[in-house]
Amino acid sequence: MEKGAVVKGDVQIGAYSIIHSYARIQDNVKIGSHCVIGHPSKKELVGVDHSYRDPKLKDLLIEDAATYIGESSIIRSGSIIYTHTKIGKGFSSGHYAIIREHTTLGEHCLVGSHTVLNGYSKIGERTRINTGCALPQSMRIGKGVFVAPLVSFSDNEKALPGEGNQGAVVEDFVRIGIGAKILPKITIRRGALIGAGAVVTADVPEKAVVYGTPAKIRRYLEEKELKKYIDSIMKWG
Repeated sequence: MEKGAVVKGDVQIGAYSIIHSYARIQDNVKIGSHCVIGHPSKKELVGVDHSYRDPKLKDLLIEDAATYIGESSIIRSGSIIYTHTKIGKGFSSGHYAIIREHTTLGEHCLVGSHTVLNGYSKIGERTRINTGCALPQSMRIGKGVFVAPLVSFSDNEKALPGEGNQGAVVEDFVRIGIGAKILPKITIRRGALIGAGAVVTADVPEKAVVYGTPAKIRRYLEEKELKKYIDSIMKWG
């Protein structure tokens, strides 16, 4: 544990974990073995981070260098969390999760094993991002969202350096099925349901059910169907 780190009461830290000076760990947090809390951001490590100056990401910046871990969180072994992050209470990670700089996570969120949040993103409360997901920079995700395992997003339409940071906007209470792929600049509206393996190439309307390659609208959820999901996810955690 480096000098300057703040660790409050009843915090458990596993073997071989590193707690850097910018860590701000609240009460009743459990950290597994071989974790890194407060890993330096790219700007701090190499002195240059072009994303920091990208106007598309201005609203996602966290100027405070702290790595803030909310109370009653569980960070499982092998996970790495960078500086300039704010994680709400009741957070849970799987093993070997990576959360990069300028990420804000609301209360009672989950980030699954081997999932990568590549920074400059904001994620609302009670959102679950499951095992093996890949989220680029510039993601804006609402509350109560369920992202199934192996979902991937893209933020760069033509894979040209310097033209990225155009990730999806996912509104509240969206569900995304296993293995779906979400292309850049997509907006998925409140309560939509994305089927397993779908390739989403266009915006998805509110409460739409879409699936296929490319994904197409098959029907719309009834309000009672959406309410059943909302009730379940808001009770979770």
